[in-house]
Amino acid sequence: MAASINLKISDLTMQHEFMCKSIRENYICSDIKLNINKKKDKTILKYYGTATSLDGKVEDFNKQITVDYILNADIKYQ
Repeated sequence: MAASINLKISDLTMQHEFMCKSIRENYICSDIKLNINKKKDKTILKYYGTATSLDGKVEDFNKQITVDYILNADIKYQ
C-alpha cells in the first residue's frame, strides 16, 4: 500500500511540475492559481488565471489535469 501511495504522489508531482515548466517556458509572467478537487474516483488539478504570452498579450489561462485516483490529505496553510 505504501509503495502505491508513493507512486501516486510522484505521479501527481510530475504532472504539476510539467504544468509549471510549460507555464515558465511559454509565458513571460503569470497570475495562475491552482484548485484541487476530488470527483468520484479522480483528482482534478485546475489551473486558472491570466498569463502574458511571449509576444506580450495577456491571456486567460484555464487548464486542468485529471488523474484516476484520489489522495486524501489534511492540508493546512501557515
